[in-house]
Amino acid sequence: MFEEYLTLRKKKMNQTMTVLADCISLEEPIPMDLIDFISNLGSLYELRGTAHRSCKVKERNNNLYNFWHMYKQGSEDLNLDKLVMKFQFLEFINQRCEKMMQEH
Repeated sequence: MFEEYLTLRKKKMNQTMTVLADCISLEEPIPMDLIDFISNLGSLYELRGTAHRSCKVKERNNNLYNFWHMYKQGSEDLNLDKLVMKFQFLEFINQRCEKMMQEH
């Protein structure tokens, strides 16, 4: 369930389309390898951006950090303000990004 939620939250930013929009001005067609690279890079940007934003906002609903906290600790972080847990969360995100980079 955490994986599904993670995918839904990061897609909300759609960084891949932002990068592809910058490629419109290119005169040559974009090679498929480059499109795959942009897509993978966009996923990393989306994941990191969503993670950092969720550490800053105080809303409990639709908050990736709080969802991870429930997944890891079995309870909500009611204050959404535990600095040590936020560092652990961001380390978790960094590890996922490293794994994604190695896979692609």
